[in-house]
Amino acid sequence: AQVTAFDSPLAAWQAFEQHPERVDIVITDETMPGLSGMHLAKRMLALRPGLPVILCSGYSEHVTVESAAAAGLAGFFIKPVQMSALRNKIYKTLQNQA
Repeated sequence: AQVTAFDSPLAAWQAFEQHPERVDIVITDETMPGLSGMHLAKRMLALRPGLPVILCSGYSEHVTVESAAAAGLAGFFIKPVQMSALRNKIYKTLQNQA
């Protein structure tokens, strides 16, 4: 497995837009400069429906478990995220994609 990290949501979007087929799963934060995690997820899902996206947030008035599910996200975690829970979600999500 290969992990690619970005320090900018716009850089992540540009890389994804060029090669959406290379991405198996996306894990993003809600609060980022220039583009929220939910907006990034919606862009990615518009280009590649069914892409597993997991969103993490410390606090958001705009995103809830229900709104994340309605937007087609694979998961939503409130920080601090338990790494075991995130690991399990990633594993289960990727198993369902296989």
